[in-house]
Amino acid sequence: MGTGSGELFAVRRARPADCEAIARIHVASWEAAYDGIIRPETIAQFDYSARVALWRRALRSGAAIWGAAEDGLVIGFVEVRGDEVTVIYLHPGWWRLGLGGSLLRRSLQEIAAAGYREAHLWVLAGNANARAFYSKLGGTAGDSRPVKVGRERLVELRYAWRLPALTR
Repeated sequence: MGTGSGELFAVRRARPADCEAIARIHVASWEAAYDGIIRPETIAQFDYSARVALWRRALRSGAAIWGAAEDGLVIGFVEVRGDEVTVIYLHPGWWRLGLGGSLLRRSLQEIAAAGYREAHLWVLAGNANARAFYSKLGGTAGDSRPVKVGRERLVELRYAWRLPALTR
């Protein structure tokens, strides 16, 4: 095991063959991360088959998705659109092992390489663990906005990172 970079996993572009693993991670992360934040009946409606189809469509459309793989198996993923990290999820068994930081840093590098000077993401205000993680990695909380999740109305916070100017 190992990537030669001191990490036990490799961050690489996601492939169509990764869609089922990505969907499993997406569902498992929702179940673990949002327990106590989102109503159980809302979480229960989060469908694995629908997630597989979503991620297949996303990859076919050229979405910028990276997977973190350990021995070839995707255990976390991140998606970037423009200057936004739209999703970042890890299998709960891999939380707090450095994988999330690697995925987030990779997404910030990609955003900077595209010429953006700032990157951002939105996180549920009630997700204290994710907020602490983003703060620890240099994100600054800013604006808030209402968001509807199922039938629930919640609040999201915007976390932003200033990026170095990269020359192409």
